[in-house]
This record gives sequence, C-alpha cells and structure tokens, in this order.
Amino acid sequence: MKNVMKNAWAIARMGAKKFGGSAKLYFVEALRLAWADSRAPKVETVAEKVARAKAMSQEEFDAIVDLKIGFIVDGMKKHILFLGRNMDWVKREVSSLVEEGIAQMRKERIISVEKAAFLSIDKYY
Repeated sequence: MKNVMKNAWAIARMGAKKFGGSAKLYFVEALRLAWADSRAPKVETVAEKVARAKAMSQEEFDAIVDLKIGFIVDGMKKHILFLGRNMDWVKREVSSLVEEGIAQMRKERIISVEKAAFLSIDKYY
C-alpha cells in the first residue's frame, strides 16, 4: 500500500508539472492509476523471457536454478516423508530424478522450473 501511495504522489506531481496547478488536484486520479497499475498482472512475453535469460550470467542463472530447485526438493521431501514413511529407496530415486532435472536444466538453460523438474520423471512413465 505504501508503494501505491508513493507512486500516486509521483504521478500527481508529474500531472501538476505538466498541466499546472497543485499535486493535490491530481491526486484522486493519480491514486486510481497507481492502484490499477499495482493490480494489473505483469505479463512477460516469450521474447522478453529469452532476452532476459540471454542477458543473465551463468552464475546468476545457477543461483536462480538452485533456489527454485530447493523449493521443489523441500516439497518433495515433505510428501515422501508423509507417503513413503522414510523409505530410503524412494528418497534415492526421487533425489536422482531431481539431480537429472537440474543437470538438464543447466544444460539447456531452461527457465521453467516445472519443465526441468519433471523432464526426468516423464521418461519413467
């Protein structure tokens, strides 16, 4: 909410500078614009994703991959512990599948975590 208000005042100041008057006169409409901007979904096209991925260094990419894979692994561990009741072979199998997914992701520089995490699982079904 704080950022919305800051953006609204910035928009109001720009309106006052451009059209004259005080920022208070433009604040209501500026707040409406700032609120709509904060609520609008941020859509990123495929071309923008590819450009962002190409501009990213390998270290940055690896850090993002490690973070996202960590979330997947933590979620899998919870399900394995709940369903498998500490079966070691299940843990080893899922762990190897995740490692294969990570290797494939790094090889192809795939941004989509869902695709990379389940690349190796698909070949067993």
